[in-house]
Amino acid sequence: MKKIFLTILLLPAVLVTGCFGGGPNLDGKVEGNKYISSDFAITIPQDWEVVLEFDKTYPDNTVMAVRNHVKNSDFVANVNVTYSEIDAEIDISRFAKQMLETHRTTLINFREVGISDFPIIVKGSSAASVLNVFEGR
Repeated sequence: MKKIFLTILLLPAVLVTGCFGGGPNLDGKVEGNKYISSDFAITIPQDWEVVLEFDKTYPDNTVMAVRNHVKNSDFVANVNVTYSEIDAEIDISRFAKQMLETHRTTLINFREVGISDFPIIVKGSSAASVLNVFEGR
């Protein structure tokens, strides 16, 4: 089964919790077409479903995910939001490249679709993040 993964690195949330030893807030809820937590909010495509309970196919550090409703055995589009605690001294762009390299070496038929800077709103403020789009199985 071929899947497209979209990884969003929530940089400020990672840095703040890395400095103070907290973990991700799992207080999120779905309101209309948005998933809202005290750490971040994400708009969900209209025909997609939110996943808040994860089986072994999701990384252990998954906070939430959304996937399309197309029941096609060859392709499932999805977005996983993961949490990683890192030291404040680590360069975020290096961390993002390390995460992408992990996906590159662990997924079968990995293909990078694109990488771009992606501003997001975290706790009411705009923050830099990195959007890695790739596919694999």
